[in-house]
Amino acid sequence: VSLKKVTFGKLTEIGESTFYGCRSLESFDMPDSIVSIGEYAFSECEALTAITLPEGLKSIGNDCFNGCLSLKAVKLPASLSSLPEYAFYKCKKLVSVDLGIGIDSIGKGAFRFCGSLESIEIPANVKKILNQAFSDCTSLKSVTYADKNGVAVAADAFENTPIGTAAILEDLRKNIDSYVEAADFSVIITSSLNVRSLPYICDETFMVAVDAGTVLNCIGT
Repeated sequence: VSLKKVTFGKLTEIGESTFYGCRSLESFDMPDSIVSIGEYAFSECEALTAITLPEGLKSIGNDCFNGCLSLKAVKLPASLSSLPEYAFYKCKKLVSVDLGIGIDSIGKGAFRFCGSLESIEIPANVKKILNQAFSDCTSLKSVTYADKNGVAVAADAFENTPIGTAAILEDLRKNIDSYVEAADFSVIITSSLNVRSLPYICDETFMVAVDAGTVLNCIGT
């Protein structure tokens, strides 16, 4: 028997690898009572075409929807605060992503190899886009920001895309007061950002937006 649809009762959690490899699963109805979804919970559910996660969901695990090859649309709730690593890795048909307003970070490889994704809007709350988050999204031509101040972008976050990380940095640079470059990392300096929200300002894998004057001692270290 092939499992094609799941209707959940009043659960609060979906455990690790619960539906891993259910290749015939096409849809699920998830109640608002769900607050967490474990790692690999829906990984390699190759027939899933669209998901809307419930308001009230607070966390999803690494690789949660990894390899969902038919997935075309994703809508995340405002209650979700971060997107973990490889969450939608190799979702090759994904074309529509609504990140929700609560996301503050996009994890490593979260959308890597999503080759059909053409555009993405980064919510104002996002402060970190981690390594290879959108790498190898070979159709990605547009990245827009609700708030261009205070976004830390990993050096390879948009690697092997039509726009590339360098173009992302140039776009961010248009809205800043001054710009400083060091040998191993780039620093965008603004006059309005609260630096306390960016404790990793000396991490050389990032291009970082920070408050004016706060990172001068980091240059060259």
